Amino acid sequence: MKWNDIIPTKQAEVLDFLLENPMKDYTITAIADNVNITRPTLYTLLPKMRKNGLITTRVMGKLILHGLEFTDPRIQLLIKFNKENPGDLV
Repeated sequence: MKWNDIIPTKQAEVLDFLLENPMKDYTITAIADNVNITRPTLYTLLPKMRKNGLITTRVMGKLILHGLEFTDPRIQLLIKFNKENPGDLV
C-alpha cells in the first residue's frame, strides 16, 4: 500500500519529503524545489496540513519553517512505517 492510497497525493509527497530528514524544518521554497510542487500550491496546502495537525510551522527571524508534528499519532505511525518500509511511501 502506498501513502497516496489513503492520503491525497500532494500531501503524501510533502510528508514523504519531510520524513527523509524528520528532525529538520524547511522553507516553502525548499519543499517546492524537492517535491516538484509549485510554491503557490504549497501556500494553499501547508495551512491545511497544519490545521489537520500533520505539520508545524515556526518563525525564525524572516524565515517561516515547516516540519513534522511529532506529537500527532498519525505522524508517529508514518515515521514507524517509513523506517520499516523505506522507499514505499509515494
